[in-house]
Amino acid sequence: MDFSYLTTVNIPDWLMQAVIAVFLTAFIRYLAGKIFGKLMTKAEATQNFWDDALLAAGQKPVYLFIWVAGLSWSAEEIWEGTGNSIFERLLSFRDLLVIVLFCWVFISFIKALEHRYLQVDRKKKLDQTSVIALGRLMRVAVIITGVLVAMQALGYSLSGILAFGGVGGLAVGFAAKDMLANFFGGWMI
Repeated sequence: MDFSYLTTVNIPDWLMQAVIAVFLTAFIRYLAGKIFGKLMTKAEATQNFWDDALLAAGQKPVYLFIWVAGLSWSAEEIWEGTGNSIFERLLSFRDLLVIVLFCWVFISFIKALEHRYLQVDRKKKLDQTSVIALGRLMRVAVIITGVLVAMQALGYSLSGILAFGGVGGLAVGFAAKDMLANFFGGWMI
């Protein structure tokens, strides 16, 4: 058999690097799965539920982050090799995906903690309404922060929005001063 035609095929360096990036990403994802499996086993053996919640909340986003990072690395190699502008847009989309993944981790962690505290409620008589309200408030704060960071990543100026939020917060604070005083006074009693 004559395999001399294989030596005449010119595969561009950028294509080889992109393929290597994809295979390396798949290998890292496999290793991450093994590491998460061992960590979950150790975390379930403990009495602490914080580690269980954090690992459960972070597992899928970390897997997706590995793929986003690896595929964006591959896209960078292809972009440098071809100069096609569509890959530049994919790289800006990558920044948004990373922000979404971080928000996903925090929201999942908050939900897991809220669920855990609602289970503890039966044993320790925690106020179920307060746990739900605090969980919702924390999720809304994460979403608002994520939207603001995403807008900043897209190039929007946030100075006007933040100034309006500060003035609006001050106005709401003055308007709700008596209500908040009564709420915290009743809570102290």
